[in-house]
Amino acid sequence: MNYYLIIPLLILVLYLGKFLILPLLFSFLIFIILKSLSKKLSSINTFNFSLNYYLSFMIVCLSLLFFFYFVGTLVQNNLSRVIENSNIYQDNIQEILSIIQKTEINLSFLSIEDLLKNINFGKILSSILNFFTNAAGNISLILIYLIFFILEEKVFKIKLNKIFPNKSTKKILKNINNQIYGYFEIKTLTSLLTGFLTFIILTTLSNDLAILFGIFAFLLNFIPFIGSLVSILIPFVFSLIQTLEFSISIITLISLTFSQLLIGNFVEPKLMGKSLNLSPIIMLIFLGIFGKIWGISGMFLSVPILVVLLIVFSNFNQTKAIAVFLSEKGNIK
Repeated sequence: MNYYLIIPLLILVLYLGKFLILPLLFSFLIFIILKSLSKKLSSINTFNFSLNYYLSFMIVCLSLLFFFYFVGTLVQNNLSRVIENSNIYQDNIQEILSIIQKTEINLSFLSIEDLLKNINFGKILSSILNFFTNAAGNISLILIYLIFFILEEKVFKIKLNKIFPNKSTKKILKNINNQIYGYFEIKTLTSLLTGFLTFIILTTLSNDLAILFGIFAFLLNFIPFIGSLVSILIPFVFSLIQTLEFSISIITLISLTFSQLLIGNFVEPKLMGKSLNLSPIIMLIFLGIFGKIWGISGMFLSVPILVVLLIVFSNFNQTKAIAVFLSEKGNIK
């Protein structure tokens, strides 16, 4: 077989099979997060008492279901309320357009005027609401996969022990397992912190979409570079449209930028003990490839997939060269 055909063939399979592969990957991601949080909860010892792992897993699962339901209800109510006021935002857009037209500054090369003319706020917000509604249908398939992951966990461990009886290989697999759990545990925590800070900042500044933007900040934190930029710029633009006050919009921009820099450059590296150790150019390439194949979902999954590949490749002598290539400075464990 011609090895040059492997990559194009793999890309074709990923694209054509996305209706099955995406829910599978999301369910696996959720499974890892559930396992990681459950282990953390069961390891907490208070007054010589600690929860059983399985009880911890059940508590985490129920908490996550309640969290998703609660957040979904909040987003739906938030969007429905804002959609009712969409005419006000539409009028504000026209006001901004008239201010731009009155200035002597020529912004035609940026197409800002054309962009503002074509914005239909009610339609945009309705599309977002429909997206969340349709996502509920896709979640059912993810939950089915998740249930099978949970049921197959014990059997999968038995299979691995039979396939890899060697103790050194088992130690490598355990190391991979711990590193992957550790990464997703910290990334989920920092993403929640990012979303919460975004929500607090925007609520303090009376932003009508504080809840939605908080959720977006949580999700976009998994997407490098672009995610942080989008979670700052969109609330900034919306703040300008909502209030027509440039000072509040600037405060929004500065506050969100500060929170992103604080978490991304200080909190996350401190918790992880280091940065992601991924080459920025490789991350951008993966981001572009998976974004093209799977859209927004691919961009969301690109870095977690890359992190898992780096962890796996760095633990085997045969693939350490690939891990060095993927790493930021060529330093791997």
